Amino acid sequence: MVMKKKIVIAIVFATCCISCRTEREKKLDSALESLANVNVFYYKPVDNFECDKIRWCLTKIDSLATDKELEKLAIRNQDPIIRLYAFQLILHRKNESYMDIALQNIRDSSKVIVRDFYGLCGTYADMISNICVNMLVKSLKCMHDTSKLNRLDSVLLYSPDAKGILYYKELFLKLPPKIEYYKYVRRHYFEQHNFYALLALARYHKKEDKYQINRLLLNFRNHIDLPCGFEQPFSIALLAIQQWPDDYFISALKRASYHYLFADVMFSNTLKYFLGALMAYNAQWSYDIIKRSIEKMRKKGNSIDTEILMIRLREAYQENPHPRYKSLFK
Repeated sequence: MVMKKKIVIAIVFATCCISCRTEREKKLDSALESLANVNVFYYKPVDNFECDKIRWCLTKIDSLATDKELEKLAIRNQDPIIRLYAFQLILHRKNESYMDIALQNIRDSSKVIVRDFYGLCGTYADMISNICVNMLVKSLKCMHDTSKLNRLDSVLLYSPDAKGILYYKELFLKLPPKIEYYKYVRRHYFEQHNFYALLALARYHKKEDKYQINRLLLNFRNHIDLPCGFEQPFSIALLAIQQWPDDYFISALKRASYHYLFADVMFSNTLKYFLGALMAYNAQWSYDIIKRSIEKMRKKGNSIDTEILMIRLREAYQENPHPRYKSLFK
């Protein structure tokens, strides 16, 4: 009789535990379903109904899901929106698994709709890999975790099949020109068509790579469709010249300046890169090109366009402050 009572108590206790757990899981499933129905990702919340709903869902999920459940959602869930928001919550919790999860996602080419009302793109499609790396890099920089950032750099350098990741620009700009890296950088450029690899190739100063920079310079009219935030090959070639202002590029740079800088100045980073590439030579011919572009803009009588041009010029000068160009600001 005593044994029967113990068994009944055990069954009742187990049933209660299962019931409690099931109730929690139901609430979690409901929040996940509501989040999936929004079907859009925000880096930063804004004041609108859609974001209010997302905040409510994330608060619920954060209060209900265990670390292990969030990890499973971030890696295995079939809905890319759920994977992203689960990873965002893991970063917020500073769970140690965030690094491994991000590295598992660097080959995830699934796309989601992103809304960025604070940026230039507005609403656009982006890959899971790029979004995860963007969030990871921002978090690591905030924590000043150079060790994990170096680990990410290493994985991306040796993973040429990781595509559509904007952080490659920063990586290739800071990558030292060590001989052991060269073949991997070339693989990124020639096999995966990662134009940002040209920024690292330029610092090796190898004759066989000159043609690639020159080719992109001469194709300044060629604009290709790129994901939000990515720059045109022409802009990347200008950045590469700042790393390697070789005489080989002067002819192409002059030709591009007459058709681009004088004909239709574009008020974007490309303009700053162009001015920076000219200044990198620290030569009279480049000074003359910049001076003529300023004079032409002033003759047009558009004070706003002239001011924007001068702002870009100051930005380029601050990054490459050769005294020769200081008189341009008078």
